[in-house]
Amino acid sequence: MRYPTSISRESLMATACRHSQLFAGLMLAGTMLAGSHSLRAGIWVGGTNNDWNTLSNWSSGYTGTVQVNTTPTNIATITANIAAVPTTIIVGNGGTANGRVDHLAGNASVNSGNDLLLGRSGGVGTYNLANTAGTGGSLTGFGQGSGNLTIPDQSFIGGSPTVASGGTGVLNIHTTGTVTFGTQLMLGNLTGTGTGNGTVRVDSGTITVGTDLAIGSGPGCTGTLSISGGTVTKNASGTTAVTVGGAPTSTSLNGGTGTFNLSGGTFTSAGLLSVGHRPATNGSLNISGGTLNLNNDLHVGSYTGATGSALISGGTINSTGWVVVGRRDGAEGVAVGGVGTVNMTAGTWNKTGDSNFIVGAHGNGTMNMSGGLVNVGTSAVAE
Repeated sequence: MRYPTSISRESLMATACRHSQLFAGLMLAGTMLAGSHSLRAGIWVGGTNNDWNTLSNWSSGYTGTVQVNTTPTNIATITANIAAVPTTIIVGNGGTANGRVDHLAGNASVNSGNDLLLGRSGGVGTYNLANTAGTGGSLTGFGQGSGNLTIPDQSFIGGSPTVASGGTGVLNIHTTGTVTFGTQLMLGNLTGTGTGNGTVRVDSGTITVGTDLAIGSGPGCTGTLSISGGTVTKNASGTTAVTVGGAPTSTSLNGGTGTFNLSGGTFTSAGLLSVGHRPATNGSLNISGGTLNLNNDLHVGSYTGATGSALISGGTINSTGWVVVGRRDGAEGVAVGGVGTVNMTAGTWNKTGDSNFIVGAHGNGTMNMSGGLVNVGTSAVAE
């Protein structure tokens, strides 16, 4: 005959206490494990296949700051939404690094307030947002993909804001999707010694830049932006700018060579477009097709010691702010201004708004026209 076990109130309380302590310990251990995993820096090795989402392709997981520093047989490839959002993506970090990411489809991003860096500390980094298995893009050479890329904060294509040894970065975009740069997009950027070289090529896509777009900013740095299709929009106005040769905001970071080529698509800026923006800079704007919409000022040769040039052989420019070719950056008798040259052989330039179109605003300005059409609105003055 089996008798029921006698259970007292005290024994129930003791058992519950032991179980709660065990549960709390398990929860603490789980939290510590999760935290340590999120702090790891994953490095691509491609040991299993080319799938970004395969955990065994990474040396320490794919969260935290992830780095792709080599181009093995199994190239890091994104074909679906990435399984875990990393803190930061770095491609090509270090003097011997040569990394590549192919992003054909799906969504890729980094955590809020973090960055994308291609080519850092002397390394070479390439990110292809395109169908790399196909062909057809006039600039990228690849087929059109469908991926989306979101970087909430800064993106550095060649160079870094904190590492002095520079690097070379390439971003190829040919997609039906969107690319969002939350704040600055910097092509060829360096705050120390060395060189930063950055190239962005756009065949298609919908691209937005939150604040500044700098093409070649810093001593010895070069940057090139080429657009043949799609739409590129720089949203912020105020003190933000698109600079072709020169840093957008720093008054101490002089030097840099920038080139902006527009052969198709649409580029729109709510902020200043300055070609040759700081001392010891050289900027070139080449428009052979597409549409350039400027809802702010355009400066060509903007600072003493800067050289800016614009070659217009096609396409359409719509500008509402001041147009200044050869601009002085300081008080009269203190600064002599920049050297600006515009050569126009074809295309249409529509200047509207109350501000003026000036060639030689206390700087050295030249405009040569052998073709094309410049329309200056009745409320503006050309001089």
